[in-house]
Amino acid sequence: MDHDTPPELERPEREPFFNPSAFEAAPVVALMLAMVGIHCWIEFSDVYEANRVYGSYAFIAVDFWQGEHLYTALTYSLLHGSWMHLGFNMVAFFALGSACWKIMGTGKFFVFFALTAVAGSVLFALFRPGEGSVLVGASGVIFGLIAAIKRMDYRIKALRGQDVRMAIVRFIGIIVAINVFIGMVPISDGSGFAGEAVAWEAHVGGFLVGWAVTPWLVKFWPG
Repeated sequence: MDHDTPPELERPEREPFFNPSAFEAAPVVALMLAMVGIHCWIEFSDVYEANRVYGSYAFIAVDFWQGEHLYTALTYSLLHGSWMHLGFNMVAFFALGSACWKIMGTGKFFVFFALTAVAGSVLFALFRPGEGSVLVGASGVIFGLIAAIKRMDYRIKALRGQDVRMAIVRFIGIIVAINVFIGMVPISDGSGFAGEAVAWEAHVGGFLVGWAVTPWLVKFWPG
């Protein structure tokens, strides 16, 4: 008696040993590793090397207005003043950055990082033109990421018929007001920079520019 031979099943393709697509937020992690690596170098070097790194790559408003070290308007965002400063920023950057990277893509995410970082340092310089205060940290970028996520959220709500105009005004007003307030309080993050107070100008600068550029830097702007 003849028996039908069952068809041979296709064997699934073997997963490659290294699959880049498995690392969804690789650009975000790469930036985080760069920040952690730089801080490790500073912490485990002698005081002269640490001062050299901060002196070369941290942002100082008075130098900026004199046209010196203009690249520090970006590089300051990769430096941090303490492990606590770095730790808080890394947690926020990973959570917010991963979400924004998914809606922007790698190239636009890096552009967004640069624009919000520079915006933070420029507003800092505008409010402290004659000061030698040192600015470091990715907080301006983080507030830019907050702005991007909220702007997308409000856009989706508006397309669903909700009137979000007053909600937007309140949200922006609250962000600015909170940052101005905490900027007036001498709360140290352990870094010893920006006059032992939070550099609210960098936060607000990153936030406002992040809000402004989001429609042009997401993969698909709704509606």
